[in-house]
Amino acid sequence: STIDYNTYIRYPSLVSIGEHTTINSGCSFLPSIHYRYVEIVIGNHVAVAPDVCFIAVGHEYKRLNLPVTAASVKVGDYVWIGAKSIILPGVTIGEGAVVAAGSVVTKDVPAYTVVGGCPARVIKPREVIK
Repeated sequence: STIDYNTYIRYPSLVSIGEHTTINSGCSFLPSIHYRYVEIVIGNHVAVAPDVCFIAVGHEYKRLNLPVTAASVKVGDYVWIGAKSIILPGVTIGEGAVVAAGSVVTKDVPAYTVVGGCPARVIKPREVIK
């Protein structure tokens, strides 16, 4: 696998990246030190474009003291995530999915679909040529 320059990985022990995966420049991986079981897992043969942000930690906005919340982020094999996309806590991106550039992924992405937008929505199925 390849991790390009200017990639930020906070708490590397909570991030795993599979084989034959490319992480482009400027990406961020933000798990939580408060919840050691919450991790960011990137599969095999994944293409991550520049400036993608994976966020597994946040705050409970309904409470004034903003307690920390966290949920794992998982990316399946053969996924392509477009530039400047944001993947939020608790999201699982299914195998073979494509996330269009600039998307904000707030919910799970089904396998072999193309999603895009803010919030990301299914655009169409991904047709795979073998």
